[in-house]
Amino acid sequence: MLSNKDLSAEEVIHLKKLFDEHIIVAFPETAANEQLYDMKGELALYDGHVAGLVSSYLQNTPVNSKFVKVDLKLKSKMEDFRPNTPEEKKSIQELLRYRERLDMLIFTLSKIIS
Repeated sequence: MLSNKDLSAEEVIHLKKLFDEHIIVAFPETAANEQLYDMKGELALYDGHVAGLVSSYLQNTPVNSKFVKVDLKLKSKMEDFRPNTPEEKKSIQELLRYRERLDMLIFTLSKIIS
């Protein structure tokens, strides 16, 4: 396990900037669709997981690299979803954008601690 003391200040500043940008983004709403509601719930869990990892790391708490992984199951489920209405299309696009922000945080943290 590594803490941010082991890295250059520039790498940590970049991670903090990404995290600060992420936390001001509103969590997406969804159209009335059971699959979208389920994905939104999974995305909320993933959001909490990623936020916990990144905030811990930024506070100099060691992070175990085995937990720093993109949620490939959620990614696949979201990418495979086929909307039937314009509202569903808008909802899945917003969920995908939000997930991509989380994936970028995971990718950045993973790169730093590996």
